[in-house]
Amino acid sequence: MGTATVMLAGDDVYEDLFGAGVELQALLADEGLATRVRIGAGALRERTDDTVIALYRAAGELGEAERRGLEDAVAAGAGLLAVHSTAYFEDDALADVIGSRYVDHGPLPHESTFTVRLAPHPVTAGIEPFDVSHEHYRLEVRPGVDVLAWRDTSYGREPLVTAHAYGRGRVCYLQFGHDLRAWATTGVRALVANAASWLAEPHTATEPNTVRSPDAEESIPL
Repeated sequence: MGTATVMLAGDDVYEDLFGAGVELQALLADEGLATRVRIGAGALRERTDDTVIALYRAAGELGEAERRGLEDAVAAGAGLLAVHSTAYFEDDALADVIGSRYVDHGPLPHESTFTVRLAPHPVTAGIEPFDVSHEHYRLEVRPGVDVLAWRDTSYGREPLVTAHAYGRGRVCYLQFGHDLRAWATTGVRALVANAASWLAEPHTATEPNTVRSPDAEESIPL
């Protein structure tokens, strides 16, 4: 199917980057992608031929060259799986590429066990709603981005998985991955596996940018 690189950028204080790297490498490899793990995002300064890039960054900013490299790679056709705190930035520089941006943790408690609801899409195909114990994020979702999974809250639907096209590439943001509980959840693993297959196929000019569910507008709070 092609190659993939898991890029771990930042530190392991608040997020389990290295545990996630092991799990992501195995999941992508199981989908037929020859997958390596790299510490740091310096490789984004150079042209990549990877079919899929899985980026998990925590407590560290990407430099201008790395940001531009990521934008160019996805626009040229690479698939991007952006994991958990990758959506946390001090500015909006990469919000259009990732498709969403961290706002806050929402009201207390900042984590709970909740049911993951799903909209029809290749990334969610064959997966039933499931329960997971995980950290909460409230996200600002960019216009034209599909919300594929969410949790119901007192203030509306909180997006958990989003997808969209960026240039010739496809992007899937996965809110899960804070710690090993996520990777031990069958539904989360199935989402990553499906996302790998979907991301490996380039977006085509005749394909609509998004395939929205009928109630997609309700699934985008904030």
